Amino acid sequence: MPAIARVMIVDELGVQSGLSASVQSQGFETVSETVSVTPGSVGQKHPDLVVIDNRADRDAGLALTRALKDDPETEATPVVLIDDDMSADRQRAGLEAGATDVIAAPSNDAAFGFRVRALVRLEVMRAELSRRRYIMERFAIDLPPADLDHLAIHGSRLLLLGSGGDNQAAIAETLGEVFNVDTMADPVEALGIVASKKYDAVIALANDESVDQIVEFCADIRRNVSFFNLPIIAILPPGQLLAAELAHRERVSDVLFSPVSAEDLRQQLLVWIRHWHYREELIKAARETKSLVTIDGLTGLSSHGFFRDYLGDLIEDCAKTNKTFAMAIIQVTDVAGINETYGYSAGDHLLRQIGQIVNQLVRVEDLAARFRGTEFCMLLPQTSSESANLVLSRVSGVIANTDFLLMGCPHAIRPHLQSGLVTYDHDADGKSILERAQASVR
Repeated sequence: MPAIARVMIVDELGVQSGLSASVQSQGFETVSETVSVTPGSVGQKHPDLVVIDNRADRDAGLALTRALKDDPETEATPVVLIDDDMSADRQRAGLEAGATDVIAAPSNDAAFGFRVRALVRLEVMRAELSRRRYIMERFAIDLPPADLDHLAIHGSRLLLLGSGGDNQAAIAETLGEVFNVDTMADPVEALGIVASKKYDAVIALANDESVDQIVEFCADIRRNVSFFNLPIIAILPPGQLLAAELAHRERVSDVLFSPVSAEDLRQQLLVWIRHWHYREELIKAARETKSLVTIDGLTGLSSHGFFRDYLGDLIEDCAKTNKTFAMAIIQVTDVAGINETYGYSAGDHLLRQIGQIVNQLVRVEDLAARFRGTEFCMLLPQTSSESANLVLSRVSGVIANTDFLLMGCPHAIRPHLQSGLVTYDHDADGKSILERAQASVR
């Protein structure tokens, strides 16, 4: 059966461990290897993330990291080193060897699972943004560089919410070297500020008394469609695993446990913000072209043709790596009646507004398109049917419960919808999975 995502855990013995069990609890497939594994063997298993436990033999872990980055087949695979020495020299050595990140040895296996969840999502985002750029190149669009590091994000604005203390002050000072940081203590007041200012990320720092408030604050932000992809990092007290799970369910970008290194937090924010901004640059590049080949002129979503090319590439990649994806369809069933009663401008106005909502509610790594007429499609890479159902329910629920004001219509209208969902299961081509998806619409 195709995997949602695959994590390779490399340690001295190469056996299933508590770390493996923790990753599996997040819904990921794990592969265990020793530090003597070759880049060729790693490449054959197509991991989304390689985690090297660097505590037993640091030199071997660094050597493997360099070998993976020097091999063309594995150079793009992110590598994370686990170390119990988080000195500046040790972290620098890992990063210079090519590691994406060096993280402290987890205080418990469950905390490690939460950390890996965010790292895997970042890799899926990177891979899908790269895929999107590659497909767009076929249409001769003037694109931004492929390297996300080109983005100038110094001076981005952050909101730091917390009740104060030395840790918050240290975080604010360190982040202030790169970002413009606003600090607040009251979650209710902070919600108003987020709505009135343009932030590039939010950090929500909880203590033992404010955990519930902080998780609810994060949920409130995500309920606003305008902030669905805004990077949010929640920092919780040690041992708050249930709160961490609740925060992830509310689509928090990452959950960390105190104490947090301010320098590490700064690096993580740079990565999250770059992914978010790069997606916006790709959308801007597509919209600035004179051709409607990649963007649907009515809704601003991806066009039918771009969607089909992207789908074909995604299927080819999943067949090679034994990964999966989900396809969701939303049909607006009453547009014909609206056209007849209020005119075609009213029907087009409705579809345009629905397209804007869909675009705001899909994740950075998802692709949304107006597939044909009144039908919208969403591709959700490396997403289980359960998670995809949550996405589909959220998007269709917001649309179905929104009062739309249309041109020529004297009152607000709530559209009637039908939807369907399938997951990739070794479909031979795009036609077969599209037929299954359309047959699932109810």
